[in-house]
Amino acid sequence: MPPGMSSLTLRCILQYIEANKRIHVSFRCPTIKQVEKSIPLCLDNLVFWGNTLTINSVKYSIMTYMKPVEKDQNSKLDEIVGLQKYIAIDFEQNNSGKHSRKNRIREDLEAFEATTRMIRVLLGGRNNINVDSLGFPFNGIDVYHLPMELKFKANKIDFGSTHLNNYLPFIAVTSFPLKELMLQYESSEYFQNPAVQTAQKLLITDFDFLFFTWVDELKNLPNKNVVLNLSVSPSITDISGIIQTWKSSGKDIKMCYTVKNYEDREWTVEVVDTIREEFNGNFVELSMPDVRYNECISLPMSKTSEIVIFGFTIFDPDYTYPIRAINMQVIPVGLTAPID
Repeated sequence: MPPGMSSLTLRCILQYIEANKRIHVSFRCPTIKQVEKSIPLCLDNLVFWGNTLTINSVKYSIMTYMKPVEKDQNSKLDEIVGLQKYIAIDFEQNNSGKHSRKNRIREDLEAFEATTRMIRVLLGGRNNINVDSLGFPFNGIDVYHLPMELKFKANKIDFGSTHLNNYLPFIAVTSFPLKELMLQYESSEYFQNPAVQTAQKLLITDFDFLFFTWVDELKNLPNKNVVLNLSVSPSITDISGIIQTWKSSGKDIKMCYTVKNYEDREWTVEVVDTIREEFNGNFVELSMPDVRYNECISLPMSKTSEIVIFGFTIFDPDYTYPIRAINMQVIPVGLTAPID
């Protein structure tokens, strides 16, 4: 404990220090480590991927390097006879691609064990970790790296293409229902998971061109806000089937599906025009100031609600071309005006 500072005072100070700085301070001053770890850690984002852990804007990575080995360390000759492997922790700030420093670790550790130890040192021994956005993108991380006592209170979780059930034991029950859940489609069994079904917003990515095999599963999902990231255009028949299900089952107001397409730039125009003709829809203006769209159609549903469908464009800095998307949602009657 720093001289002249009570435990209560120290706690009051530490809880307002950014997480990475707080962790760094506890490393430099071991006497406060126990107090520091007893204070809930509040993070904007936490991402596990392979041998990498990102806490807010700082990325910690276990990296393997090779260094040249001289023939005789006592010799004055700079004769190189081979390479020696060593493991280090790299630190990167704000995804800059520039590593601020490398901390070499014990030579007898392999990368897997080093990753486990890194995570345990940074996050182990903490009773509460509150995080807004928790990520296990792509293939996530081997669960054996995670200390069993870890519990995350999260608002949004990206499960990538991992098995949900592997990570759910590390998620505090108070996290549910999640504000947002992201996953890459692997199996329709995912849709039966309570964590998926109760999410306020569900984002599903399909990179394997399998949408036609699971589109019918969408009809039974209770989620009101669903975003589909597809690498291939869904057929108009698929879109039509979703709308027909909504009309026949009387879906609730605020039901909203967004379908993003990364391939066909003219797809949204074709969908809107074809659906309008099939369901006898009308072109309308949408009285929702925060919504930007190219053209919008309205389909009658009931005396109190209607389905609106519109195409819009997303500009994503990760792509060199704009992404086309279709939005379908159930809204109260009175938010649209017909176009003569």
